[in-house]
Amino acid sequence: MLDCFKKKLFVIFGKINKRKGENTLDKIVRKEADMHTHSTHSDGRNDVSELVWLVKKANLKAVMLTDHDRIGGLKEFIDSCANNGIDSMTGIEISSTDTTLHPQTIDVLGYGFNVEILLRDYNQLLEHNLNVRIKYIKEVLELFREREVANFTLESLRAHFNLPVEISNKYWLIALRVNELIISVKAPEALEIARKELKKGGCFFVERENYISTKEAINAIRRSGGIAIWAHPTKTIEKLKEKCENPKKIFSTILDRMVSEGLDGIEVCTPYGDNHRKFLLDCANQKKLIITGGSDYHGEYGLIKDDYLGKGGVSYKEFLEIKKRISCFK
Repeated sequence: MLDCFKKKLFVIFGKINKRKGENTLDKIVRKEADMHTHSTHSDGRNDVSELVWLVKKANLKAVMLTDHDRIGGLKEFIDSCANNGIDSMTGIEISSTDTTLHPQTIDVLGYGFNVEILLRDYNQLLEHNLNVRIKYIKEVLELFREREVANFTLESLRAHFNLPVEISNKYWLIALRVNELIISVKAPEALEIARKELKKGGCFFVERENYISTKEAINAIRRSGGIAIWAHPTKTIEKLKEKCENPKKIFSTILDRMVSEGLDGIEVCTPYGDNHRKFLLDCANQKKLIITGGSDYHGEYGLIKDDYLGKGGVSYKEFLEIKKRISCFK
């Protein structure tokens, strides 16, 4: 299986420079610790074993699996990392809905929590989010059928991508459309078209119901013994720019509230550009927040250009400091 997988990676990620005999991947600058990755348990193209194989190949010292509202792959992932000499701990990305200016999604990363406590006391919150996601997927699939774009049910789409769990992320709708569109256009253009189709104003747009609140997401993580981190806040600032004249002021208002709700840190080191990095660093320093980072890796046809493990991320020393802080928190 891995031999076929390696050939696929070669096609996706880089061509051999015949003159020098080098792979373009050799020139990639990676961080030692990637604290934000996804598997097929949510919206990643690699299953757990493939993901760990890629992490090892990338020579990362530490990595976190942070699937959306799911922790089904965590035990296998952490055990496999340990067997391969890679540091890790429990991780999740819980979606929440903020309504400060208008309903918008804010994802909250959880690190170092106790799985048993999270499932015992807060599983209903995760189930709420999953039900919201699944309802949305079903409605979009119905639009696909009505407009004769694709004829899939939730079950047949899961089988189509050979996934271990019920589909609950629009990523797979995008992947389905990309697979159809690349017959006539190149992959980057196909990805752009597929994403636009699902956005407001797009031909397959569906209004999604609200997730749990930021307070509920933060509370679930912290009361389970973990730390709560605002995931890719740069994306929130960019979305606010479309809606208001002073996005950073609104962002600061949201951040103040989330800190009062128990937020521990913000993800500053991400692959979403450096436009707001200084502003985020200033926010973190002023409020004494933990600074984290990760690639938000999804894999082939990911939602980020030039998606690769170790992009963004933090040093291994920084990872160990965060891990130590979590142990002190407990």
